[in-house]
Amino acid sequence: MMKVFSFRSIAMLFMVGLVVVMFVVASCGGGEEEAQAILDVNAVPIADAGADQKVLVGNRVTLDGSSSTDVNGDVLTYSWSLTPPAGSAATLSNPSSVKPTFDIDLPGIYVAQLIVNDGTVDSAVDTVSISTYINSAPIANAGAEQSTLVGNTVTLDGSGSSDIDGDALTFNWSLTPPAGSAATLSDSTAVKPTFDVDLPGIYVAQLIVNDSIVDSAADTVSISTSNSAPVANAGPDQTVMLGSTVTLDGSSSSDADGDGLTFSWALTTVPAGSTATLSDSSAVKPTFDVDLPGIYVAQLIVNDGTVGSAADTVSISTSNSTPVANAGADQSTLVGSTVTLDGSGSSDVDGDALTFNWSLTPPAGSVATLSDTAAVNPTFDIDLPGVYVAQLIVNDGRENSAPDTVNISTTNSTPVADAGTDQAVLVNDTVILDGSGSSDADGDNLTFSWALTTVPDTSMAVLSDASAVSPDFVADPPGTYVAQLIVNDGSVNSAADTVTITASLPVNNAPVADAGVDQTAVPGQTVMLDGSGSSDPDGDGLTHYWDLQSKPAESSSLFSSTVVNPSFTPDFYGSYTIRLVVNDGTVDSPADTVVVTASTAGQRKYDEACASCHKAGRYDLTGSASDLYDDGEKLRTDLSAIKGMKNVPDITQQELLDLNTFLEDPLIAP
Repeated sequence: MMKVFSFRSIAMLFMVGLVVVMFVVASCGGGEEEAQAILDVNAVPIADAGADQKVLVGNRVTLDGSSSTDVNGDVLTYSWSLTPPAGSAATLSNPSSVKPTFDIDLPGIYVAQLIVNDGTVDSAVDTVSISTYINSAPIANAGAEQSTLVGNTVTLDGSGSSDIDGDALTFNWSLTPPAGSAATLSDSTAVKPTFDVDLPGIYVAQLIVNDSIVDSAADTVSISTSNSAPVANAGPDQTVMLGSTVTLDGSSSSDADGDGLTFSWALTTVPAGSTATLSDSSAVKPTFDVDLPGIYVAQLIVNDGTVGSAADTVSISTSNSTPVANAGADQSTLVGSTVTLDGSGSSDVDGDALTFNWSLTPPAGSVATLSDTAAVNPTFDIDLPGVYVAQLIVNDGRENSAPDTVNISTTNSTPVADAGTDQAVLVNDTVILDGSGSSDADGDNLTFSWALTTVPDTSMAVLSDASAVSPDFVADPPGTYVAQLIVNDGSVNSAADTVTITASLPVNNAPVADAGVDQTAVPGQTVMLDGSGSSDPDGDGLTHYWDLQSKPAESSSLFSSTVVNPSFTPDFYGSYTIRLVVNDGTVDSPADTVVVTASTAGQRKYDEACASCHKAGRYDLTGSASDLYDDGEKLRTDLSAIKGMKNVPDITQQELLDLNTFLEDPLIAP
């Protein structure tokens, strides 16, 4: 039989032979120079890719080239390459490192190749095979705990069960009712069996799923006729920049009974040396600052006044975040229809491109298959009545998401609650909630169940009608209000949806006073003032405050008023300045003024014809009516003399009469 030597064996023989030849040459008198010449001949390095491995799908593999050698002791460089199974997105973390890693994303055989170089020549190729175990155990998910009334029918939900290999699953339920109960499951092999609650107490349902090779571990769900534990939701994982402020979000936490919730947050994991702390551990949305690189884990527990929820956590990382698979909304359709799945809602917070891996579990006897398991929107045909469960796993080039499932049923579909968009309002506003966006794939009529799960400490807010499509409440103190909505299609409740309403104090704008246009009157004549042009940008009602700011020295007028259009009577000729200030119930406006000028025809003519000379002292007169004398004779005694005075313009007879009357008594002059 022929002996076959590996390259590694041949290389070792070559090395031994080289030493023998070197020894012989040296022994035969070749001398040190000949031996050194042989030693200077470069030997080919030897690559060693390590031992074959066998791992589970989802594991991370570390390759090991550290056993590679060079007989000359030269420093080696490494060049790895990877051949994964068809459809795999696995890539090496660093092809030039001694120990690169990669993630097993699909079952099959992964072949890694290694070539080393000593600075002169490449080694021969060495390979290592990494194969997956034939099967990974599936995971049973018996659904969320429930609280119900005696006499109700409970629907269990195992559709969240999954298999990392994408194998079809079979279901095996069992029920442990309270003592004396005769409750039994409608179908222990169904995805969603039902049973009737006939006695008060706790009913425990157990689910085991099988992928045709191995059973899952058992998962249980409790159905109680007493209070239901609330469900904490700490929000999605986040990837952020160092130095940024992270806002946590627990507003999607819910309570099946509609009880108000209190929040208890804690940072359970921070990078070594970090001083990060939460702004308010009891807030719905606390914040903290990312002061060091690494992973921060925040834990949330909510309490409904009776019992605390299980803890939920959210990871905030300065490195890669796990992508999130979204297999789309549940559907209900007819036998014979073609169903289009929708994974487009899947996401990666880092913005990495995603690859898709779908699998389908049809009802017993169905031959339904997916058109393309790697497509975003694969299709399949409904050939039998029952429930079809499609599972989606996405990969961002580094790691797989958790599986997400969607149910396609030829029976009733779970309705979807939509509590509307978040709102920002002012304190004491009436908030109108809107559940009209809620829907049911089967077109069933919906009933509504609202609850205010979070209100500020001093709030007395209550819903006008918790069963209405659009109930309202008054946001009495400032703060955060969270309203929860659950809808029912006559058979099953939806998952809870929430809306956040933020109430803040209003900002008041100052009103604007308008005292109207300036006016002219004669002494004793009543003037109507007009403040109706005053305004307020906020539309607030106004009160008016009028007062007299200035008047002639001889006037004895007093004036103030709070009406919009007051009257004012000047008692002496001259200017009167009247001020208006308006108030909107909170703040005064800047003042506005109106000038009322009181004069007579005689005064006006005197100002025009006489005042320029008399006030200048040309006739040693003051210009007042009582002092208009010239050589002891009043000017008014000879109107013709006035008319003939120097610098006096033409004056009509009526104007002379008016002037004469003014000079006689200004208070009664026309």
